[in-house]
Amino acid sequence: MSGKKNMSIGERDKQLSIIESEIKKRKDLLLQKTKELEQDKTNNKYLENVSNNYKNYYDTVIKEKQQQHDSMVLLKEYLDDLIKNEKISRRQIQDAQREQRAIILEIEKITQELKNII
Repeated sequence: MSGKKNMSIGERDKQLSIIESEIKKRKDLLLQKTKELEQDKTNNKYLENVSNNYKNYYDTVIKEKQQQHDSMVLLKEYLDDLIKNEKISRRQIQDAQREQRAIILEIEKITQELKNII
């Protein structure tokens, strides 16, 4: 998506689907790692505090990032609907498309931040 100025809605939807799939994979991996840490902490009492702190931090950050992602997707869907509505002017359609591109870039940024956290 980077560098493409005239991406079709289908291409954008496909890219968003890939991003959403990647987020799910990363969440699953983190859940697996959290379970492993849970098992390890039963063998090592010192890991219990570390595990609890990590889980609290993780839960908070992931929740915030997921909320940001969901909000951006909702905005994108709203703009999709707005563009499909033929009652708006050509200029408004262009503005909405420009905003869509900015939102998609923000979704990519949030996705990358999620990857870095994981």
